[in-house]
Amino acid sequence: MQQVMALQWKEDKDLLSYFTYSPQPHFILEQHSLRNFSKKDRQYINMQAHPLIVMPDQWHPRSMVYVDKRTGELLLRGSVGRFVELLAWKLNATMNFPPSIRPGQVLHPNGVLRLSQELPIDIPVSMTLASQPEHIRSYPFELTHICLMIPLSQQLPLREIYRLLANVQNILIALAILYGYGFFLSLHEYFSVGIGSWVDFLLNDRAFRGLLGQSFHLSLSSCRSVSLKAVYFSLSIMGLYLSCIYEAALGTMLTHPPKRFQPRTVNDLREVGLRMAINEVDVAIGMEMDVPLHRVNGSEFTRLRDGFNISHVYLASRLHWTLFNQQQKYFEKELFLYSMDACLSTLTLMTFPLTEDSWFAEPITRLNFAVRANGIYQYYVGMHFHDMASAGLVSFKDLSQSQRPGDRHGVTLNLDDLKWISYAYVVLLMFAFLVLALEIMWKRFA
Repeated sequence: MQQVMALQWKEDKDLLSYFTYSPQPHFILEQHSLRNFSKKDRQYINMQAHPLIVMPDQWHPRSMVYVDKRTGELLLRGSVGRFVELLAWKLNATMNFPPSIRPGQVLHPNGVLRLSQELPIDIPVSMTLASQPEHIRSYPFELTHICLMIPLSQQLPLREIYRLLANVQNILIALAILYGYGFFLSLHEYFSVGIGSWVDFLLNDRAFRGLLGQSFHLSLSSCRSVSLKAVYFSLSIMGLYLSCIYEAALGTMLTHPPKRFQPRTVNDLREVGLRMAINEVDVAIGMEMDVPLHRVNGSEFTRLRDGFNISHVYLASRLHWTLFNQQQKYFEKELFLYSMDACLSTLTLMTFPLTEDSWFAEPITRLNFAVRANGIYQYYVGMHFHDMASAGLVSFKDLSQSQRPGDRHGVTLNLDDLKWISYAYVVLLMFAFLVLALEIMWKRFA
């Protein structure tokens, strides 16, 4: 209930007065003279240690509830939690939790607002979007962006490197060089000796060996031809050049494996097929972004996002990202990026979901101005990681090892890495046996 001021008019201006009453700790009616009216901020109401019932939503890192191991009491932490605790101290109130509160039970802000309307709850320790002016009961507490946390692209498995080097473009270039030298050598042999064969053109052993950097026998007629010597010299240079390029590319990719495509926009997410994990209450918000959704409840969503599960993307405010980014600095490899190119909203106002008749709007607004003017709010934000660690909600374990077991640096090759080479060897060997069998049958029955 808001404070009420009643004016009383009398003929004598000295008797002009007004009346006010305060709702806490009980209704007090006071009469004041307008001559003594002050525009300065009034003092905080003294609740005289009366209980202040708060209901935290436990959305990390803004609010969290955990049991103090030393005293066994429930503690409220987080930037919003610490703010409400400071408000209770300013009001000289005793902060209490509802009997149904359980540490780790995540509630949606809409659910907290509904409970505050149905139950005797004074302040919902939660944040909600101030999307419409009528939703703003107090001065906005937070200005933030709401964008997507996208997993960083993973490196290619080592076995894929060989397939990447043996792509269609490289194979066509190699065949063009091979058949170019094979055609010239076959043509020279046809004009000099009078013998030519299409098999020698397709599978010229001298061109093969030269490009692979191997030696081959030179006939007496080849030693006398200056043009053929120039071709052999060019072939040796080309073989050395190709071998060096291939070995350099292979060595570079084995020591620094390339990464897959890194999505940064909503269109990129649709192309790579990454789904966005979202609270089932916020499904309508996810549909606005037009990305594949993975619907979970609030607790599961918190577990997936706080556990750095890289199978999905997540909506996160800039405040959440500050905490996650600070935590992943302890990892060997970072797991997520915060994409400003995939935002649900920018410069979003967040406010307390107070009821329409709540009289705590004014104290919250006044204290909000004070904590921001004195840098206390930034201190609360800086304590997020400490609060999460104290509550046992942050693990110092390197989660990148469990999330990306395929990323390997400085390890030896194993048989699985040579899978594509083994497949190519078997296929080419079977093809060679097939050609040999066809050649034998051709000579026997021709």
